[in-house]
Amino acid sequence: MIQRVPEMVIHLAYRFLVDHEQRLIYKQVWDVYDESQLVASRAAFQKLPESLRYDELHDLTGVRSYAISYVGIEKLADDVNELYLRDNYPSKKVAYVAPLDAAYGTARAYQVLQHETNEEFRVFRKLDEGCAWLGVDISGFGA
Repeated sequence: MIQRVPEMVIHLAYRFLVDHEQRLIYKQVWDVYDESQLVASRAAFQKLPESLRYDELHDLTGVRSYAISYVGIEKLADDVNELYLRDNYPSKKVAYVAPLDAAYGTARAYQVLQHETNEEFRVFRKLDEGCAWLGVDISGFGA
């Protein structure tokens, strides 16, 4: 069953879809993705009961402008590292699909910085590669 998460506000350019059968959270981002979007989407993500148990697919294939600094990514990694150090969460996989060079580069920086977690984090340029690595099918998501 796919659950559309109603936490979305219209001016935000992202959405979460939760697929309980595949144990997957699919985050789709479009238009402009900047640090305010990162902070807002992170806060919404943390409200999902499945956020620390389900695998994640972050899809930035619809992003046309990306403006997240290394400092923003470093803060995110610090927050996630602290969360995993404080609590014992199960292992999970996170695929980050980022065709834009800037998004790909900061995602690779995050991959290095998030060393204290149980996340296996990989960065991809193509959505089908991220899906294949996770072993999921998002065709039913209306993506």
